[in-house]
Amino acid sequence: MGWGQSDRASDVSHVDQAGAILGACSTRHATVCWLRRETMKAEATLPSYRNTFISSPATDTVFLIGIPVIALSAALLLLHYNVVTLAAFVAFTAIYTGAHHLPGFLRAYGTREIFQANRGRLILAPILIFSLLLFFEFKGLRGYIVVLWFFNWWHTAMQNYGLLRIYERKALTAVPYSVKLDLISIIVWHFTASELLSDDMRFTLAQHLYNLNVGDAALVSWSLWALRWVGITASIVLLFLYIKNSIAQFRANATVAINKQLFLFLTYGLYFVMFRFFMEDMSTSVESFYHNTQYIFFAWIMQRRLAERNIEAPVSQFNWVGSLFSIKNKKAAVFVYGGLVAAYGYLIGGSIKPRIDTASIIPVANVLVATLAFLHYYTDSFIWKARSREMSSALGLKGVGLDMSPRSYSFSLAELTAWILIPIGLITWLTNPRNPAHAGVRENEALASFASDLLQDKPRWPQAAIASVDVGDYLSSGAEPAKSVEWYERALAVRPDYADAYQALGHFYSLQGEIEKAAEAYEKATALDPSFKGSFNNLGNAYASMGEFEKARVAYQRAIALDAEFVDAYLNLGNLHANHRDFEKARIQFDRVLQLDPKSTEALRALGELAISEGQRDKADDYFRRIVQIEPEKSDGYLLLGESSLSRRNFDDAEKNLRLAISKDPKSRDARFLLANSYASSSRPEEALREMDEIIELEPKMLDAYVAKAQLLMVLGKTSEAATPLQKALRVNPESAAVHGNLGSIYGKLGRTNDALNHLQEAVRLDPNFADAYFELSQIWEKRGDQAIALMYLNQAVRRGDHPAAKQRLQELMAAKRGS
Repeated sequence: MGWGQSDRASDVSHVDQAGAILGACSTRHATVCWLRRETMKAEATLPSYRNTFISSPATDTVFLIGIPVIALSAALLLLHYNVVTLAAFVAFTAIYTGAHHLPGFLRAYGTREIFQANRGRLILAPILIFSLLLFFEFKGLRGYIVVLWFFNWWHTAMQNYGLLRIYERKALTAVPYSVKLDLISIIVWHFTASELLSDDMRFTLAQHLYNLNVGDAALVSWSLWALRWVGITASIVLLFLYIKNSIAQFRANATVAINKQLFLFLTYGLYFVMFRFFMEDMSTSVESFYHNTQYIFFAWIMQRRLAERNIEAPVSQFNWVGSLFSIKNKKAAVFVYGGLVAAYGYLIGGSIKPRIDTASIIPVANVLVATLAFLHYYTDSFIWKARSREMSSALGLKGVGLDMSPRSYSFSLAELTAWILIPIGLITWLTNPRNPAHAGVRENEALASFASDLLQDKPRWPQAAIASVDVGDYLSSGAEPAKSVEWYERALAVRPDYADAYQALGHFYSLQGEIEKAAEAYEKATALDPSFKGSFNNLGNAYASMGEFEKARVAYQRAIALDAEFVDAYLNLGNLHANHRDFEKARIQFDRVLQLDPKSTEALRALGELAISEGQRDKADDYFRRIVQIEPEKSDGYLLLGESSLSRRNFDDAEKNLRLAISKDPKSRDARFLLANSYASSSRPEEALREMDEIIELEPKMLDAYVAKAQLLMVLGKTSEAATPLQKALRVNPESAAVHGNLGSIYGKLGRTNDALNHLQEAVRLDPNFADAYFELSQIWEKRGDQAIALMYLNQAVRRGDHPAAKQRLQELMAAKRGS
């Protein structure tokens, strides 16, 4: 007997019972009998309070009605008391989003009736979606991201719509006008609240338009602003109609779907508050968290109800995929279900992708995650609509439900093509050719320019804090660093509590060498967000550059306290101790890095350099060889081994390793410079000279190469030729004290005294501590017979650089002066 039939049989029994009571009434108690009669009529037509819940009053209140408030309140409390960081919360919800796909897959592939009716859909969908996405991914085309964005908000809106309809059908019979009004209201309210109210969410929508080749910033700005007000106006009108319809329903049915109204009020009330007043990452993470929780809970309720109704059936409702729902012990079933969901989420979002580091596998991981998301949305699009008679009965819905008719493979292929494959192909074809891979504002010059033009329209984008920081980050990365500050300050004017903006500002000042300003910005970031481990680490770097050892140490330790696996903070703390000659404490930090990441070449390099400073060169070479084993395709390990051998004057080993370094990176100027040094040190100046020419060709602005070439020419006795590379160096940088000093020395040896004086005097002007230049000047003036000026320059050489030759000559001249 179907659920509708059970309802009608129950109604008849109640009416009969009421008639029997009326028959027993006497005329003397007509009023009492009338009240009893009306009560029985109400009981015959109204569902009980308990029957209006999907599970139970307490469970529904916590998981479906209270979860939005609980999620936001818990997140705010945890962040306020530094229990978790915002980054950790965002990362968790990202993993949780992947985890919440599994219940739908268990339902689709594990329920016999659903799988048999949709076999074609469920077999074809993963194969075709994965193949198409893989093709586009390896072509560098990611238009499917826009399709995913659309399906994501549509799926979330439709889940809320589905829950509203179920709550209403628990209390009232279906009314077409209510069904349509619910659908239209949810679409408008959901899109307005989650995409249009927040400037930063609307900016994301603008990016999607740009990705679809709508590149007119002025048009996009005006259109989205107009759409925002259309959404707000439509939301108000629909709210009025919704209230009016609810009153009409109450008058017709003498009851109201109170759970539906509460769920609607709490969900969209929170949407409007969050997306209007909170940052985008906070709002989307909280919304994602409670959406996922509701989905996981509701899928469990549906499947468990089916299992309990068919517990004695000879053929299980589920195949082996969905068999966990049939476990007789309910607690054990919940444990298995929760464990599978958690494991799946960790596997897909928390484990696989972060450990993949090859260029070919990462795109496959991207495609896998995107395929699972598409499959989740696609299966839900027909499974949630396929409300069989048995499911209607299990959920206690009014009405008899629908038949689930099998779909052929040809129908499934046509449906999948129309709803998934064609939109992906079409959107990919429409994708802006200047942003084929859908890079963000920080990586794409054209998109950054579009974003800048868009946000210049300040009246329509008054609250776009995240977007402003993104534009600033792009400019800071090399385009126009000076202008990035304006964008950071604009974001902070809107959101003075935006720690990320201070972090970005600090990074800018660090790059500009304004360390004190950088430290001040990082201090503000950490004050606003005491769980901001990255800012504590950067603050430590700023303090270290300022010579504030103790403050730097405390900042690094704060970062480590927030994340015990924060490799960068351990490395920086180790370098801090090493620079202060506390090698034992430095080694402890670097060893800790190797415990966390045995393939950390930075830690191995630091440990090798510590070993060299302690005279343990063989031990240092062991560390450098490990770098070669970890990164045999890179030059770094060979370069370090070559430098180590060169310091021990083991020229054969040095040259072998340096040539290997050059073979891995032909443009490595450091390897070539060391190789030239090895040739020069082993009395092969001609070979060293050829290497210097290679360096100059690769790096025409490398002044050290010009100076070294000049010195090599001097060794070869080609003094007149030695001036040429230095003259070229001056054209590269006329403000180089080293070049002026060496050129002056060469001119002095060539007898061009006036030229020598000019260049040497320019050298000491540019670098008042250039002791060699002072000594060369003293030599020239001594040859000219002006001993007073020579003594003055000798004094400067000794005082500025403790120059041994100058000190000896000064003593000789002073002794001769005393003797005379």
